This record gives sequence, C-alpha cells and structure tokens, in this order.
Amino acid sequence: MKLTHHKRLVMSESFEGLNAWKKGCRLAVFLLSGILANPLSAAELNILIFGSSAFHGAIDDLPEIAKANGDVANVRCLRAAPLSKYWESIEAAEKNPEDPKAFVTLETDYKAKVRVKDELASKKWDVIILHQFSTQAVDPALFQKEAKNIFDYVKKIQPEARILFNENSSDRGDGIRNKGVKNATTVKPPPHREKDFKYDMASMYEDIHKATKEVADGLGIGILPAGYAVKIAEKHPLWGYQFPDPDFDYENAKPPAKPNNKNSVWIGAAWRADKKTGEESLMFDNHKNNAGRYLQGAVYYEVMFKKSVLGNSYIPQGKVIKGSDVDYTANIPLDADGFKALQQIAHEAVEKFYQGVIK
Repeated sequence: MKLTHHKRLVMSESFEGLNAWKKGCRLAVFLLSGILANPLSAAELNILIFGSSAFHGAIDDLPEIAKANGDVANVRCLRAAPLSKYWESIEAAEKNPEDPKAFVTLETDYKAKVRVKDELASKKWDVIILHQFSTQAVDPALFQKEAKNIFDYVKKIQPEARILFNENSSDRGDGIRNKGVKNATTVKPPPHREKDFKYDMASMYEDIHKATKEVADGLGIGILPAGYAVKIAEKHPLWGYQFPDPDFDYENAKPPAKPNNKNSVWIGAAWRADKKTGEESLMFDNHKNNAGRYLQGAVYYEVMFKKSVLGNSYIPQGKVIKGSDVDYTANIPLDADGFKALQQIAHEAVEKFYQGVIK
C-alpha cells in the first residue's frame, strides 16, 4: 500500500493546539506513515547539501545515527552560502567552466574547488537539501528567487531526487543582541518589522519559519524542522538556555569573564583576539555545539529516513573536523538524561511539524 498524498502541517505563529493528540496515537501514526508513504525506505541514502558551516549536524552525526540503526547516510556538503552565491557559481560555470567564480568549496575541505553541476551529475542523489543561513533567512525576498533557480537547475540534472529545505534556527539571544557590541542588533529585521525593531530569539525564529515555509511551499517541497527543534529545546528543563544572564555585565565585561552557558545547544560566548592588534573582544558564536549538532542530526535522520530516532544507540564522542570554522573546543559533556532528551526533542519536532506524515 502506498500513499500518494502527503500533508504537511500549516503551523500557526504560536504552534497552539498541537498537543491535542495522545502520545501513543501520534507515535503510531508517525511510524505508520513512515512505512506506507516511504519512497525512500532503502537503508542507504546519498545526500547532497547546498550548505554552510551550520550543517555539521548532518556531516558529523547523521551518518553515525543512521549506522546505529542499520542504515547508511552518505553525506556531501557544499559550501558557498548564501544561496545567491551558489546561483552565481552555477551561472558562471555555464558561461565559462574555468571561471574562478564557477567553483564552490566543501564544508569538510575549504581548499577544495568543485562545480555544482559536476557534483550534481557525479552520482544518483536521493536527497538534496537547500539552505539559507540564519541572518538572511528572515525574509523570503532575500532567497526566494535563488531557491527557485537552483531548484529548477537541480531538477534538470536529478529529476528523481527528493529536495528538502532546511529550516534554520534563530541565533542565540546574546548573538543577536550583542556580539561584542553594546546592545547592538546584529540581524537586520525584514520589512514588515518596525524600523527600530530589536530582535529576540522568538521573533527571529518566527520570521525564519514564515520565510522558509513560504519558499518551500512555493517549490512544493518538504522542510527539515531543525529550527523548530531548537525552539522546543529552548523550553526544555535540561536544554533551556537563559538570556540574558542576570549575573553577567554584558557592556563592561573583561576577559576571561563569560555569561553562563549552561544548557545551551549553541557554542556561545568566547573571547577572541584581533589578529592584528591582539585586542580581545567577547564574541557570540551562533554555531551549534555538539549537543546542538546532534539534535540537528537526529531531526535530519527522522525526516530523511522516515524512522524514529528514539532509542538510537549512537552517542556523540566529540568528533573534530580539522580546518572547520566550527569551534570544536566548545564541546560539552553529554550525560544519559541530556542525550535522551535531545532524541525526544528531535522526535517531537518532526512529529508536530508534520502531524505524522512526512513530505
């Protein structure tokens, strides 16, 4: 039996009313849909990502999560964000394949030079992911045109690939409001916001969600709700990060003082020296730490493989990719309760986002 119609949840701004189902019924529907509506039920998937450094949850953890469940995730992540840079490289390559602008790099090898067309044609890709980084994902006008261009281009080369759009998370509260500058907003709000609007995590995620949904719906493709998982984590007793830290002086801090990073899935605050002057500034790193990367990887697994991550035996061991701009020294200890909670958060995010039927 095969379902020919897929339905995705039209989410409200507040996500109210999503707890109406009993837990057992939701889980049964979720797993049943994975069996019935699953053209990608094979245990091995080739996954190509139009990505950025935000995708280390897919690079580091997704293959290991899949392996622990008897599946195989072959992940290759391009690097040229935002989407406009990918499209520029595609156009340049079509005019002159040797044009330096025709090349992008790889998230696992910044020295690599590859063409998007060559990567697309290199093998049969089961899943292809589009992505816009957080600060430019708040407004569909910043990436809708490029997303459509890339989608059409991909379909010409890989007509059978399942294309998904990654929903980014908001930046962390201190990364939005400070980032080493006193009370500065580092993310430009979209036009519908007031001119002097000061972002917070909730409003930034709301804009990212709306923009991502508008673009994905326009293309008729599914969404990876990684951002929604982070939103749920923010309210979880084990992973709810508090901003601002009431005991930290953001405006007058001096090294090595840092705000409390407890329960954060982001890397967060770090003192970094200017390469020329040596002067240290308190910066706020919006990359995910190992907990956040695992959370994202768990979401990706559930959507791509249409299988539950609950009870998966893989435990992140602090993998390090040399040369990456992700700070792997910021890894945090993961105990059994925190690890189990991340699985539950990922499962809840996918289940609620799709109401049991994954597109």
